[in-house]
Order: sequence, then structure tokens, then C-alpha cells
Amino acid sequence: MSKKNKNKKKKQKIQKRVSNFSSSAVEVVAEKVADENQAEKFDLTAKVPTTVEESDSIIDEKSQRFISRDVKIIILTIVILAILLTTAKFLQLKTGIINHFADWLFKIAHIQTS
Repeated sequence: MSKKNKNKKKKQKIQKRVSNFSSSAVEVVAEKVADENQAEKFDLTAKVPTTVEESDSIIDEKSQRFISRDVKIIILTIVILAILLTTAKFLQLKTGIINHFADWLFKIAHIQTS
């Protein structure tokens, strides 16, 4: 079965489920309203959609944009931290800058280790 046929069958199944659900939901609501003698005030069949647009995602476009932006920011932050840590480790191994900075910081802050 081709991809086109699978998508078509999937869409047909979704439309069938929605139409079955909508009609049964309308019937239940109509019965409740009829019991209260208010059926003439409501037109329930006109408000229920019978078609469904096929969507690959359950998240709306606006939320998807926010999520993708947040994921990009998180990935960028992780990459920057990895670069900083790698640079610090390289400086520690090749030069004494990190050790001199730590000694200076301990001296200025009056931190004593024993």
C-alpha cells in the first residue's frame, strides 16, 4: 500500500470516528436539554463540526514555534558551556592561569583552607 493510500484511509477513519462521536454527543446533549423542557431554545446540530482537518501534530503552530525556539536556546546554551569547560580544562593543563586566578581569588576573599 502506498503512502498516499495510507494517508487517505487514515483520514477516512478519523472522519468516520468524529462523525460518529459528534452525532452521539449531540444526541446525549439533546436528551438532557429535552428533559429540562428547553429543547426549543438550542440548535445543537448546527454547532457540531463534521469534518476534521488532517494534522500530523497535536500541538498547534504557535506552541510549536515557541517549543522549537526554546529547544534551540537550550542546545546553544549547552554548546557554549561545553566550549567554556573545554577551554578552562585546556588552560589548566597547558598554563597556570587557572591556578593563579584561583590563588588570587582565595587571597582577595580571605578564604582559608586547612
